[in-house]
Amino acid sequence: VTGVQTCALPICYLILNGLERFFIEKIRVNNKFNFLGMEATQAEIIAVLFMLGGLTLLYFSLRRKRADS
Repeated sequence: VTGVQTCALPICYLILNGLERFFIEKIRVNNKFNFLGMEATQAEIIAVLFMLGGLTLLYFSLRRKRADS
C-alpha cells in the first residue's frame, strides 16, 4: 500500500474540512483581517490553508505513485 492509498483519509479530511469551514464562516459574523489584499476572517484563512495542505499532499502522493510505477 503506497502513495495515495496511505494518505487518502488525511487528504480528504483536509480538503473537505477546509471547504466546509470556509463556507460556514461566510455565514458567521466575525472580525475581518486584511490578508494579502483580501478581507477574510481568521477561520477563512485557516480553511484555505487546510485546503492547500490537502491539495499539496495529494500532489506529492500522486507524484510518488507515478515514480513508483
